[in-house]
Amino acid sequence: MITFIFRMLKNGWQEFWRNRLISGIATVIMTIALLVITSTYFFYYLSGQTLEILKEKVDIAVYFKEEVPEDEILKIKNALETLNEVKKVEYISREKALEEFKSRHQNDEVIMAALKEIEENPFQASLNIKAFHPEDYASIVSYLQNQEFVPLIDKITYSQNQLAINRLSRMVNLAEKGIILLCLFALGVVFAVTFNTIRLAIYSKRDEIEIMRLVGASNAFIRGPFFVAGSLYGIFGSLFATLIIFLGIKAISPYIYSFTGQVNLYKHFLENFFNIFFWQTLLGIFLGIFSSFLAMRRYLKI
Repeated sequence: MITFIFRMLKNGWQEFWRNRLISGIATVIMTIALLVITSTYFFYYLSGQTLEILKEKVDIAVYFKEEVPEDEILKIKNALETLNEVKKVEYISREKALEEFKSRHQNDEVIMAALKEIEENPFQASLNIKAFHPEDYASIVSYLQNQEFVPLIDKITYSQNQLAINRLSRMVNLAEKGIILLCLFALGVVFAVTFNTIRLAIYSKRDEIEIMRLVGASNAFIRGPFFVAGSLYGIFGSLFATLIIFLGIKAISPYIYSFTGQVNLYKHFLENFFNIFFWQTLLGIFLGIFSSFLAMRRYLKI
């Protein structure tokens, strides 16, 4: 068995090296295939992070009447936090709202002068509510509109944000479905191109394979070197794809971060480098071996 494996590895390397032109083309195709797949992963990650940022920017605010004591507001806050739809609830007192307003407009002399003229705090205490999903805000508002809370609440900003929330909800659903379809399409194209490239590489060796069959070589002995060559396409393809992805992400990551304000694609790549390289290489080896298996079985009738 050890001798058989050694011969298979040796013959596979010789097959890869002697046919450098075909091996080079197959490796380039494998590199492109793995680039498409890994780029699809990063696109999926980037799209998901961007959608999460958009969802974080959407919330609703509940403003309370001035006479409502803080204890009552905190009770409503605690009740909201028990809802499965609610991700986070932040209480903003009248004093805190005034301080934040002054901080935002400290360089605007007109606004600060107007605030001094009022001589009282014009802001209401409020609760800022974030949901796990945009479509959950409707049920949260419905909960707040029961008879227990209505006398305490002055207004809820859901009606002003409803159009944006509904659009975001539809966009999130469409984006998630679109990304899944894009991944499936990319995998289909990648497999078809890789399979046909390896099929041509094996087809060029059809005479040698036929001779080996005539002299009594087993199917395992014939297939082995092509499986090794297919694995080498995957390994070298993964190395080249990783190098290209590294350079590409390093170049575009600053622009993505400046656009989103939060997503650091380069940092994500470095933190997950070994996992990405491992699974990418494993996928390349699988594509090489599986394509070789199908090509030999279907087209060379082995």
